[in-house]
Amino acid sequence: MAESVPNVLAVSLRKEARLLDSLLAAAGFAVAFALGTIAACRLLGVDRWPIELSYHFIPYFAAAALTQAAVCGLRRHFLPAVLCAAVGTHFAFVTLDPLDSPCQAVPRLGDIGTATAATGTHGSAISLITYNVHFSLKPSAWTRKWLDSRPADIIALQEVSRPLAEELRKPTAAYPYRVVLDSGGDGIAGVALLSSVPILEHRQFRPAEDAWPTIIARLAYGNGREGWIVVLHARNPITPFGNALRSVLFETLAGPVAGLDGSVVVVGDFNATPYTPALRTFVRSAGLTSACRFQGSYPARARGLGLPIDHVLVRNARITGLGTGRWFGSDHRALNAELVLQ
Repeated sequence: MAESVPNVLAVSLRKEARLLDSLLAAAGFAVAFALGTIAACRLLGVDRWPIELSYHFIPYFAAAALTQAAVCGLRRHFLPAVLCAAVGTHFAFVTLDPLDSPCQAVPRLGDIGTATAATGTHGSAISLITYNVHFSLKPSAWTRKWLDSRPADIIALQEVSRPLAEELRKPTAAYPYRVVLDSGGDGIAGVALLSSVPILEHRQFRPAEDAWPTIIARLAYGNGREGWIVVLHARNPITPFGNALRSVLFETLAGPVAGLDGSVVVVGDFNATPYTPALRTFVRSAGLTSACRFQGSYPARARGLGLPIDHVLVRNARITGLGTGRWFGSDHRALNAELVLQ
């Protein structure tokens, strides 16, 4: 006698449920294996391309592994759940202290447009903006208006195009002191330092012909205080060539930065999240500290979920405020910082 239609459907649904359950368990093992491999590579100090690229996404890996662990646990797949939980917990701890070094607890600032008043000319407190403006940005009435409003004591710009560089070389009342370096070649990766306080000296640092220029400048902040600011733009590690050049910059710049006296501020587009061994080594070797909470700056539209690849690092200075600001036409969000020099 033929089975009834409801019985056939029930059997079919049970088979599909078992299949989905098996796929869920397999997915749990796959996630645990893939992310466990990345965790093992990071613990062993593997920094070769393309493994190094995966380290940028450690917070996302932590969320994915812990979510997978919860789902597997609910379905009683305990072995993959435990494995995913172990990997996710490891990545969560890395996310909480990625540089494995002392950091500064810093309150979050609002948008750049609401930054507190600049105070660098009156004491040891300064406001600073670091911003990868994107090479497509050209001089315009809007950029002139923004700079004329003096949104911070010091502005550090990266990925400055040649037309914008020519405009930025002209002193203004808001920023009478400035250093602008051309990247050479196609002229799309220059760096600029615009300051309302005197720049006493500056030099260019460029460890390789294909590396982008770095500014090392000494500033007079007032009340007899002097300090150094370093503005860099590391090459993009998306290719082996770019990854190698970024590593060369960090390795060769750490020594000169460590040798600077007084207060030191290093800012720019590092093209490295704090979860990468390259940045961790640079911070330690240069004797720098960072804020404990990193700001997602790329891509700009991701807001707080973006990758923190733009940084403000200091020595003999305290970060009293840090946040991201509005952006105009760039794929990065600017970082807005307030500092007290020590």
